[in-house]
Amino acid sequence: MLWLWLLSGAPVGIALACLSGSALVICFTIMLLLDTAHSLSPIVLAWTHAGFRRVMIDNPQKYVVLPSVIFLVGASISIATALGWTAYVPGPRQYAHATGWDNPFPILFGVYFAWNFYHFSMQNYGVLRLCGADLGRWGKPLALMGTALAIKIMPLAVSVNHWITDIGLSWRASRRSWMFAFGLLMLSPVAFLWSPIPVPEGIILRRMEGAVIALYGIRLFGLGFVHFLYSRWVWKLSDPQVRATIGRGLLA
Repeated sequence: MLWLWLLSGAPVGIALACLSGSALVICFTIMLLLDTAHSLSPIVLAWTHAGFRRVMIDNPQKYVVLPSVIFLVGASISIATALGWTAYVPGPRQYAHATGWDNPFPILFGVYFAWNFYHFSMQNYGVLRLCGADLGRWGKPLALMGTALAIKIMPLAVSVNHWITDIGLSWRASRRSWMFAFGLLMLSPVAFLWSPIPVPEGIILRRMEGAVIALYGIRLFGLGFVHFLYSRWVWKLSDPQVRATIGRGLLA
């Protein structure tokens, strides 16, 4: 797992430097699928792992009701924005330009951005702990600073590293790896609903308006926030229930 974590981002830089035309389209398509697969991976892991599934069934308010409410809130705000019921005005980078509480779409984007950075950092911290590295009270602050520096220097490579590590860890922890892989394979193509359009001449970005706003928001603020919750739940190895189920295969 250490080598997967250390090296999984390296091929991205090599590919982007060497590939061109239709090969870049293939590279982009693979990364798009990896991004969506990583968002789904802790959710699929949780529900395909018999031990942890029993934990969730015993506490439906936390593991079913809460994620469902968060997904519906994010989806509702995105759909309301797409229908023009908020103060959001489509335009270049307007999705990140908050103007007030009557314009909740950019506010959710800011929450997503901050939470995603924390999510990346804690994955790096967690992988180090799984590999036996314990920096004590400095571990999490160093993970935050190191992740911030890496994102600044090579954001795409860091993202791919995060996606592959997340999928790899989830696959390893799953007691039914074939079911886990099949679930991701069937669900990941949904990414093409909201994605930019790849062509050999470059990537044509769809305008952030109409149905694209709704789908993009559902991906980030619906699936994205639920992904953050499940990722925390399934990888919180300090939780005795996690250690007794998902953690058994990793800590043995």
